[in-house]
Amino acid sequence: MNTISPLITILLLVLLQSTHGVKNLEIAHRHCDGTLYPSLCVDTLSNIPNLDRKSMAEILCHTLNVTEDEVRASEKNVTGLECANRGALSPIQEQGLKDCHELLETTLDQLRVVSSEMTSGADCGQNRPVTDLVTFFGAAKTDTYTDWEG
Repeated sequence: MNTISPLITILLLVLLQSTHGVKNLEIAHRHCDGTLYPSLCVDTLSNIPNLDRKSMAEILCHTLNVTEDEVRASEKNVTGLECANRGALSPIQEQGLKDCHELLETTLDQLRVVSSEMTSGADCGQNRPVTDLVTFFGAAKTDTYTDWEG
């Protein structure tokens, strides 16, 4: 009988977590409706713990942090490609990687401005209208995807 109790506890925890995940997914879909990259948006937002209890500013802060991490990872990938292929790249390929670096740096600069604006208030994002931050943030994300798609 003692072995059944831990199994039931584990089953209940898994069930509660899957219910929480479904709820987060539904909320994320609502928030991401009409965005430029809806699947990316849903993937990012659905991983926020207690999404239903977060303010729009908190959601933007989390998304900003995730995006900054992804842009830095992209920079490392570009640097890795340059290092691994040093001397073997054509001038066009070298210029393409240089352009990627510049675009990623511009994106990080834009994200830093948004981050600075969001954290300059007493509560994340209070000093500037959310629409301004979303517009600037969207431009930064678009730059990143332009780099990888181009």
